[in-house]
Amino acid sequence: MGVPFPWQAGIWQQVQQVQQTGRMPHGIILSGSKGVGKEAFAYYLARFLMCLAPVNGHACQTCKSCLLLEASSHPDVRIFAPEDDGRILKVDQIRDLNEFIVKTPQQGLRKVAILHPAEAMNANAANALLKTLEEPSADAVLILISHATGQLLPTIRSRCQVWSFPLPDQQESTHWLQAKLELQAEEAGYLLQVAQGAPLLAVALAENSALELRSSMLADLAQLLKREASPFEVASRWQKQDLTLILNWLYQWSASLIAYRATGRADRIYDESGRAMLEYVAGKASAEMLYQFLDRIAEAIRELQANQNPNVQLLLESLLSRWLALIARRNRRST
Repeated sequence: MGVPFPWQAGIWQQVQQVQQTGRMPHGIILSGSKGVGKEAFAYYLARFLMCLAPVNGHACQTCKSCLLLEASSHPDVRIFAPEDDGRILKVDQIRDLNEFIVKTPQQGLRKVAILHPAEAMNANAANALLKTLEEPSADAVLILISHATGQLLPTIRSRCQVWSFPLPDQQESTHWLQAKLELQAEEAGYLLQVAQGAPLLAVALAENSALELRSSMLADLAQLLKREASPFEVASRWQKQDLTLILNWLYQWSASLIAYRATGRADRIYDESGRAMLEYVAGKASAEMLYQFLDRIAEAIRELQANQNPNVQLLLESLLSRWLALIARRNRRST
């Protein structure tokens, strides 16, 4: 028996201490980046709170309540999430939550509602939830999962206890990834780099063939430098992939270029072809040009996160043309 992921052990100890004092808050916000296991932790916490006979600070997994939860049929535990991916949590869903919370538990001593992602609530939904938090039921616990706590109403944050989930230690994440996916250390390190340190996002990247995509993208960038392909041709291939993954990889690659130009170390570039291209481009491009390229990628990522629906082909063509310009402009200056 143990928490879903090893880096959550410290947080779970805090949970047990809170439970032992009999002061489990009625409203809890699990706050942290995507990909650190907050959702799995919320379900684990719900099982513990509903367990009829906990063992050593964990759910027993054998009582009636645990078995009902295992079968996803416990009447006193509900999960509230957007009906469609990328959509909002509507006010009708929060009203449903409010109605569920105030009813008497059918099986146990309390009711548990899990809401995620909490920042997906629109204004009306947030205000409806606030009314419940202002007058919480004595036998209910509301667990909010949030990837962007700053987007929640301050009044909601102030009425909940915030439990923070920082990114785990890189070495711990690397070892966990290696064991889970049977990867070499450098492959796990690359995935974590692109996932910005979030282990579960790194797993998702691996499942989506991110390692193979990285190799093909490196080859495409090399083709551009050799004039064996045009930005249009490469953009046409790339737009069939996950744009978020493409942009994050380009950002990390550009950051590596800047770091290499400043330090002469290619610490996170593990293959020979990548190192050779890193050295070539860093030797040609100025620091100013590299930072401008990085800024443009960051701007594209923000546009994507803001759901501005950019023209993917044109966006990628623009970025790839800027990639070519990193060496072209320096060459013109030197002639």
